[in-house]
Amino acid sequence: MATLAAVKLGLRLQIVLLLGGLLGSSFVPLFYAVATYTQVALRQVRQLHARQLGRAIAGHITEARERRSPAELESLLRAQVVTEGVEAIGVYDGSGRVTARVGSAGLLEKLGPGFDPTQEALLEIDSAHGVALAVVVPSRAGAVAAVLRIDDQSARARPLVRLVGLYTAVVALATLLVAYFALTRLIVRPLDALKNAASRVAEGGRSLTVPSGGAAELVELGQSLRRMTETLMAEEQALRRKIDEVEKATEQLRTTQGTLVRSERLASVGRLAAGLAHEVGNPLAALIGLED
Repeated sequence: MATLAAVKLGLRLQIVLLLGGLLGSSFVPLFYAVATYTQVALRQVRQLHARQLGRAIAGHITEARERRSPAELESLLRAQVVTEGVEAIGVYDGSGRVTARVGSAGLLEKLGPGFDPTQEALLEIDSAHGVALAVVVPSRAGAVAAVLRIDDQSARARPLVRLVGLYTAVVALATLLVAYFALTRLIVRPLDALKNAASRVAEGGRSLTVPSGGAAELVELGQSLRRMTETLMAEEQALRRKIDEVEKATEQLRTTQGTLVRSERLASVGRLAAGLAHEVGNPLAALIGLED
């Protein structure tokens, strides 16, 4: 039992640890939620940007394929590929057959031979620069597929996520420090003062000095302890007075008893003397009568 009592944590440390656990269980999921939401939001923005760019390229090419020759169309496609972010462009007819293609042929082959040219699609494929987005935009003349290299904005968001994590850690640490000092000032110090005052009373002190600061409950507890101490002191004084009265009565009884014993002894001596006088007086009276 002594070992268990020795390893028990103090009230302040227990509350701080409990608060730390609550902050951890609250802030850690919040941090991961923010990081996940940021990644999802950036992914959606990236896909939206890719769709908008792919639709713009497909619209331009769809208009051009109706008015230009295949050579002019291929020249236009090459001009589009030169544009920053466009890695390959494929033009398909209504049956899905390639009619024109510029850029990296391997990227267009990764789209698969059986994609539906009548349905708009957004696909992720691997390129030499990382993950690229292939936007397939259908039209009446056929589909246009554009492979776009979109910057990975998650790398830009990592400093922000780290900043959020740092801010969360600083807030949690500051909260724990404030809680520690607040508990020390409002609870632990008043309790220590009450404990020391009670120890002084237990060692023979005649009054309990309670702290005036701290939480209202601790102030009320100190006042209650002070009233209890004053009541106990008053009862002790009353008991001491009764004990003194009993001791005085006992002393008086002893004195009276001694007086009675002495009186009894004197009475016994008197009775003995009277008996002796009677025993001696009778023979003397007889002798005196004979002399007469």
